[in-house]
Amino acid sequence: GRLGVCPGERLMEALERQAMEKMAGFNAQDLSNVMWAFGRLGKVPRDELLTSLEAQAVSSIRDFRPQAVSTVLWSYAKLSVRPTVGLAEALQRQATAEMAAFKAQELSLLLRSLAALRVPPSDPMIWAIEHQLCHVIASLTPQSLAHTLWSFAKLGIVPHPRVISRVQAQTLSQLPGFTPKALSNWLWACAVLGVEPRGELLDGLQGQAIRLMPAFNPQDLSNTMWAFAALGVKPGDELLACMERRAVTQMSLYTLQNVAN
Repeated sequence: GRLGVCPGERLMEALERQAMEKMAGFNAQDLSNVMWAFGRLGKVPRDELLTSLEAQAVSSIRDFRPQAVSTVLWSYAKLSVRPTVGLAEALQRQATAEMAAFKAQELSLLLRSLAALRVPPSDPMIWAIEHQLCHVIASLTPQSLAHTLWSFAKLGIVPHPRVISRVQAQTLSQLPGFTPKALSNWLWACAVLGVEPRGELLDGLQGQAIRLMPAFNPQDLSNTMWAFAALGVKPGDELLACMERRAVTQMSLYTLQNVAN
């Protein structure tokens, strides 16, 4: 995984057999490492191995720390495989119990993975996530801020106003570090959640969009234009002109979905 080299089929089969033989001795970190490796390789374990990994994870769930929980969920999301209901519920319970120990990036990864898997958190887990998010918000990078808001939007969860306020304040302080993708995803999420940025934040978002516009791809531009329209916010004249020029120069790259948006 770390070397970027994908093992051949025979080697993978041998490794999977070895994992099956040693499964009973796997602890939470071992299980997390194995799932991380499969996620990095983009290879779904054979049914027998995946079933054993899930059963062992459920039986040792109380030993899972935040990094292990978020890594396992990330692996499933990366492989586009939904965990069993039993494992999903066990991971959620453990994440909720361990929430006070979650670091900013672990929390962002947890949310993003749940959103990608379309696994809605339980109410107690949502409350725990929001509470912890307020504690670690200052450590979130621009990309993580965008991922976090995107995840709430994908899950159809409107965060508590206090959480929205903290996210907006951190976004304002981190705006110079936003990339085109992070900025457009952030705006798209706001539109989906019905959260309208105003005042200094809106001015800052528009200014950053103008500076980044030469690097916007069709998806970035489509998301941004749709977000302003959905929020009922008219972009400033300078940003509007920049978006129009960028749309014209990139017209040949647009997909039907981009045009429809």
